[in-house]
Amino acid sequence: MTNTVITQNTTWSGEVNIENNIQIADGVTLTIEEGSVITGGSIEVWGSLIIDGSAGNLVTLNDVEIAIGDRYLKSHVVDIHYADINGGSFGAWYGGNYQLTDSVVDSWADWQYIWYPSSDVLIARNTFKDVGKFSIGVTAGVVTFENNLFYDTVNTSSPVIENWVAYGDPVLVTGNSFMNTNRVAVGLKDGYSDTKITATGNWFNTTNIDEINVRVLDQNDSLSYASVIDVSGYLSAADSSTPVVDGIPDLGTLSTVSANTVITQNTTWSGEVNIEN
Repeated sequence: MTNTVITQNTTWSGEVNIENNIQIADGVTLTIEEGSVITGGSIEVWGSLIIDGSAGNLVTLNDVEIAIGDRYLKSHVVDIHYADINGGSFGAWYGGNYQLTDSVVDSWADWQYIWYPSSDVLIARNTFKDVGKFSIGVTAGVVTFENNLFYDTVNTSSPVIENWVAYGDPVLVTGNSFMNTNRVAVGLKDGYSDTKITATGNWFNTTNIDEINVRVLDQNDSLSYASVIDVSGYLSAADSSTPVVDGIPDLGTLSTVSANTVITQNTTWSGEVNIEN
């Protein structure tokens, strides 16, 4: 695929069909105005990408791949608000500065890697349909998932949000609706030592604490996980600031993920004990 390099601040509006790879140079901003429809191709961000929709006039992205040009540059910016995103991908959020708010994302391919962002990351008030796992590694700042709706029309075995390193603050997950009761909602990476998530005040599409715990992968499932995820204050319905979608399919209930029983307090056995896991 050939490249088109944007070397000065540029604004797109209306309908734009991308037929190659657009590269935004370091120090340069591409702004996509409200109501624009962008189709195909890829946008490689070395500088800044601002998708600038509004509540009544979204920016539409159809099968657009968003990528980061240099993961070590740290200065790039991707700020997406009020977008309708259909297909495509944004697989690797390396370094840099990111916000994704008030948008609808349908069928982003593969996983979304948020790797060592340069500053706080806010992912808020979005609707995610059939989107792969968010895999997160943090050395500085806080990655926050707030008031998002996550749902699937087909089952997937990956967690919605997984942390594989958090050297500073924990990944913050609050006010979200995790509607697929047959999918792990939040989890830690097995065998990694510095992992932590705080997931208080979410709606898990159930108030059954046993069903909620099955959808949380942490040290309660195996001592190979580094910590316990706090899911206290779980909600009995969607938060009023979180999007709602009608007609979400029922994909069943997750029965178990871990084959372990973890003993977390002093325990004495006597008599006959049959260990089944």
